[in-house]
Amino acid sequence: MSVSPDNASWSFAHITDIHLGSEKSYRFDPSRNANWATARKQMEAFRPDLLLMGGDVTRDGDTHEWEYQMVNDDFASLPMPMFTILGNQDVGN
Repeated sequence: MSVSPDNASWSFAHITDIHLGSEKSYRFDPSRNANWATARKQMEAFRPDLLLMGGDVTRDGDTHEWEYQMVNDDFASLPMPMFTILGNQDVGN
C-alpha cells in the first residue's frame, strides 16, 4: 500500500481473536461467527485502506484444515488488503 502526496491520509481497522468456526468444530460458538459478520458489515461501510488481523482467526484451525480454508476464502472476498499475525490457535496453518 502506498500513500500518494495528494492523499496523505489513510485508515485501518484492527480486529483480533475472532475464533471463527463451523458446526463441525470441536468448540463451535455461533456468536463468534455472528460477531464477525457484524464487524465485516461495519468495515465494508467504513472502507478502511487496510485490515490488521491480530491472530486467533479460527477456533480449531490448527486441527481442522477445512476450517482454516473456510476462513481464508471468506477473507479473500474482503474489499481491502489484510495482514494477519498468527495467534496460538492459528499455529500450524
